Amino acid sequence: MKFLVLFKSILFYVFLPVITLASWYVQHEKAPHGGILKQSDGYFIELRKADKYMYVYLLDSRLKTVTGKDLSGDVKFFLPDNTILPVNLKTISEEGFLVEMPAAFKGCQVNFIINKTPVSALFEKQYLESSR
Repeated sequence: MKFLVLFKSILFYVFLPVITLASWYVQHEKAPHGGILKQSDGYFIELRKADKYMYVYLLDSRLKTVTGKDLSGDVKFFLPDNTILPVNLKTISEEGFLVEMPAAFKGCQVNFIINKTPVSALFEKQYLESSR
């Protein structure tokens, strides 16, 4: 019995750092367009802020840009008065989308539909400030 408890404790203390490191690595993975990455349903969503615009990219698990005619999306901005402002993404190139940001917002939710499957991620404004 003591052996089983000891074995479980050793497994816990060995695998906890590995899981923590893997989680940190995913959050700090180098974004291909210089933005902020969030993982969602086997994809990554990248946001890069530039002046009053935000560039948005959908990436696969290897951080390659996902393209295709069956790809669409929007951004829901959470405003300071607790209202939500939905804005459709505009295609700017084969690789990405563009959206104009409101003057003030607390955060946003990026939503993509790819092959009828939804993919979304939440971003807080404070973390977008570092993606300039």
